[in-house]
Order: sequence, then structure tokens, then C-alpha cells
Amino acid sequence: MKWIFSKENEQCKIILQKTDGTKTDFSYINMIKELYEEKRIDEAEFEGDFLEGEKESVRALIDEINNH
Repeated sequence: MKWIFSKENEQCKIILQKTDGTKTDFSYINMIKELYEEKRIDEAEFEGDFLEGEKESVRALIDEINNH
């Protein structure tokens, strides 16, 4: 699973991309199902004007999830 973040005019949207390539809007239920099945999250993609601190925060969260 991969998280795809897009930002336009300060509006942030998160898409979940499954390993088979299908994309769905973010929901905690779908995220938990995918984590249960896949046991990891791939590196996130960022589209739009994200600050480096925002990107680093997401990367740190993904690392924390993948290491537990």
C-alpha cells in the first residue's frame, strides 16, 4: 500500500494505492485492512506544494509503522 498526498490551495487529499495499483479515497478502515494484509506501507508520493517538514513527518510515521 502507498499513500498519495495531493495539495492544492491548502486543501490536502490522501489516496490509498493498493499493491495491485487500484486507488481509493483514504479511510482508516481501508488503511487498517491493507496494513493487516500487507504488513507495510511503501514510501509516500507527494503532489503539490508540501513543506519539507510535512513530508518528513509523513516519512517518519511510515517508518514507525513499518518497524513495528
